[in-house]
Amino acid sequence: MSEQAQAAQQQQEPVQISLQDIATVVQMIDVVSRRGGIEGNEMAGVGMLRNKLEVFLRQNAPEG
Repeated sequence: MSEQAQAAQQQQEPVQISLQDIATVVQMIDVVSRRGGIEGNEMAGVGMLRNKLEVFLRQNAPEG
């Protein structure tokens, strides 16, 4: 399949993001921050996004 055909197919199919995908992003942020991959001037914005994602996960976690 050509690159144009693949791009056209991807545009037609909506992307699905799962709660596990969001949890993975939170874990990635934690790993990057532990490894010193976030500069001081970036920490506030990254931290706010991480916390927002974590709250979203808690609010949408399946009961059980």
